[in-house]
Order: sequence, then structure tokens, then C-alpha cells
Amino acid sequence: MRKIVVLLVAAGMFFLLAGPVSAEEKDKDTGGGLSSIKPADKENIDEIIKGVKDEIEKLDKEKKDKEEKDKKDKKDKDKSEGNPPPYQKPPQEAAPAGQPVNSGFDGTFGAVSIDGKMYYMLAFLYELGIDKFAAGFDVRLTWNDDGLKKDDWNDWQKAISNMFRYIRYGQKGDSFYAKLGILDNSTLGHGFIMRRYSNIGADLYTRRFGTELDVNFGGFGIETVTNDINWERLVGGRLYLKLIPEFLEIGATVVYDKDPTFGKYTLDPQGNHLVLVTQSPFVEYGADIGIPLIKGNIFSMLVYGDWAKVKDKGQGFVFPGFAGKALIFDYRFEYRILDSDFIPGLFDNQYEDRRPVSWAGYVTGGPQVKGFFGELGWKLMNWLRVCGSYEKSEGGLPSVRGEITYTGNFIPRITEAAAGYEQREIVTLDLKNPNTVVYARVGLMIAPGASMVFTTRQTYDALIGDYNRSTIMAMQMKF
Repeated sequence: MRKIVVLLVAAGMFFLLAGPVSAEEKDKDTGGGLSSIKPADKENIDEIIKGVKDEIEKLDKEKKDKEEKDKKDKKDKDKSEGNPPPYQKPPQEAAPAGQPVNSGFDGTFGAVSIDGKMYYMLAFLYELGIDKFAAGFDVRLTWNDDGLKKDDWNDWQKAISNMFRYIRYGQKGDSFYAKLGILDNSTLGHGFIMRRYSNIGADLYTRRFGTELDVNFGGFGIETVTNDINWERLVGGRLYLKLIPEFLEIGATVVYDKDPTFGKYTLDPQGNHLVLVTQSPFVEYGADIGIPLIKGNIFSMLVYGDWAKVKDKGQGFVFPGFAGKALIFDYRFEYRILDSDFIPGLFDNQYEDRRPVSWAGYVTGGPQVKGFFGELGWKLMNWLRVCGSYEKSEGGLPSVRGEITYTGNFIPRITEAAAGYEQREIVTLDLKNPNTVVYARVGLMIAPGASMVFTTRQTYDALIGDYNRSTIMAMQMKF
């Protein structure tokens, strides 16, 4: 603005000094302008123009000096307050109580395969976190050439479940923890009965109002799980008592599935028609004891023992069991003694896909077998984690699980990647096996704030002789 004013003043003085041109002078030089000005006047104009240029250079210098001074003052202020420069700032710490954290709004559009049919999908996802409270909403519309998938909106309960993913307060291990919605990693106690249970199994599109509720009253506490509050088919709970605070804890667990065949079909004896499978309600119960022998940030160790029994079937024992962390590793090891018709960790993330459990290969009253279970997690960096487990009993078949997760920015355009493989009772590693689950997720950045995300989860259905696969390929955007 100051430059413009100076130029206007200079222009005004120029025309005043130039003055009007007489008709006689015009005849001598039809161009007028500078050619009609006297030499003395031209010298004055040159001085004015030079003065204007000097003034502009002076203003430019003052502006640059001010900008440099502002930068220096800000740098000195950050240093005095202990704030590092922007390029050295550490990762963001947790927000103070009452402040939003981990919030984001996503939009998704893509193709999805449900029950062997292809649909288009439009979804709006929103996650909100404030202090210990968190909620996830996932409103999805799916349609194909036949129109909107109407069974997602048949009644108000289904409509709500089609817009809602979860709501949670606290974290597992807090004095109070509650979650309503999709459950993907529910564990009771040390996990001998229920470990990493999922109430949707391999179907990524199923919506259920499962619940987790844990309350620690100090000297005792409870842990509870239900698969769906609309239809409480499966319920589980653990009550524990701290006999010696911070040292000795005992607990009792029970899990009850009143209809393990719900929604499950098989072929009739002639192999011509599908019929509902029938099986009695299923109950498993047990007890445990634990002693936190070593506590520390670098190394810790919990020593524990477990006993569990399936009603009308066998029982199993764990002793000793060890769990904890060592440097960058977290570990778990169990020595087990099992009846021939007992399955440890029966309620897991494959249970909803495998139920009802077939006991055809288990001999009731047979000899006990000894075995072990080992699990090791390795966090190489903040952006890479590898974990795996191995389970084997004498005379039995082994079970394995492996997973690798990447969340870094070292691979160009790959925002995230994860892959996992699980198989129970392995004869050979085989994808065409009802006891096998394979899952993967890859995010590819196609523009700032926009990624193409591919997610798939697969099991094998021996009844139809084909894979049961849930797949998403969608655009994910951060608004």
C-alpha cells in the first residue's frame, strides 16, 4: 500500500512539472509528453524518479528486516518455553481430559461381495474419542442391479445396527470398561476358555450389539461378554477375587451358548436338502489362579494356572503358565494336560464360523495328553509388529497363528498393511479347510487424504465346497 501511495505522488508531481502543452509546441512535435518538456524540468523529473526508486527499496528492506526479526523472536520464544522447532516435535501426547482425541470422518465408496453376490457400497464412517469415551459410526448403503439391499433396513433394530459400529468407555484392564457393538478381541481371564473371541467371525458386514463389561471393585471384580443383546445366544463371565492385593488372584469363569446351531444348516442324510443342525446348549466353566511374580517396564512375569471343563465332555489343565514382556517382546507359554475330548481356547475368533463344534474326532474317556502353547510378539519398531503362536499336544494335531502388521511411511504410497493366517488341527497347511482363516488389509494412497483400501477375510465352507469370503475394495477419504 505504501508503494502505491509513493508511486501516485510521483506521478502527480511528474504531470505538474510537465504542465500543459501549448498548441504551438504540439505542432512542432505531435507526440507531446516528454519531448515537450524543457531540459531543466527533465532533470527534476529524473531526480523525482530516482527518489521514488530509493523509497521503494527502503520499504522492501524494512519489510525484510521485520520478517527476519519476527522469525528470530518466535524462535527465541519457543526456546525459552522449551518447545522444539516444528521439524523436531515429538509424537502428539494424549489430549487432556475432556478434549477430543482420535477423531475422524471417513467416506467410503466401492464394491463389496456379500454371500457370493456383488454390491456397490456407499458408507460414511465417523469415529469420536473424548478422554476415555469412544464411539464409531458406520452408515452403509449397499445396492446392485436389483436395487437397495432392503434386508439391512427391515426393522428399527436392524436399521440402528446398520448405522452403528461400537461405543466404548475405557480400555480392557481399567477399573471400569464397557463396550457395545462389534467385538473382535474378547478374552476372559488368561484365555483358556475364551481367547480373542469375535462375535461376527469372518463376516465383516454382520452387525451385532455385542457387549463387554468389566468392573474392578478393588478387592474383587467381574468380566462379562455377550454376543448380541438382541439375541443373547452366547454369554460369558468371570468373577475374580484378590486374596492378597497386588500378589494373589483367583477367578471362576463360565461361558454358555444356548443355541450353538443358530442359523446353521447341513445336508440331510440323502444329501438332497438343507436342514437345520441340532445340538444341545453348550456350557464350559473353569477356575484360575495368578501371581504377578515380577513387575517392571523392561521385564515382567505373571505365573498362573487354569482348569476348565466342557459339560458332558472332558477337562483341561494349565500349569505352569507364564506371561509378560521382555524388552521388545511380549510372551506367553503354557504347559497343558488335556482330556482327549477337550479343546482349549474354544471360544475364539473362529468360533462363530465353526460352530456347532463337531466332537466326532474326540474320544470321550480316552487317555489324557500333554502339550504346550506358546505365543511371541515382536515389536521391531513403532511401525512394524510380528506375532505368532504354536499349539501342540501329544498325539494331537498342531495349531498355528501368525500375523504381521505395518503402519509406517517407508514404503511409497502404502499407508498400512496387515496379513494373518490361522489354522487349527493341521494335517497340512491348507486354505481349503474349515479350520483355516486368512485375512489381509492393504491401504494405497492415491492422493493426499485419499486411499484405496483393500480388506478381505476368508474361511472355507465344506458344506458348499467353496470359500466363505468377505471382501471390501473401497476409496477412503479423510475430510
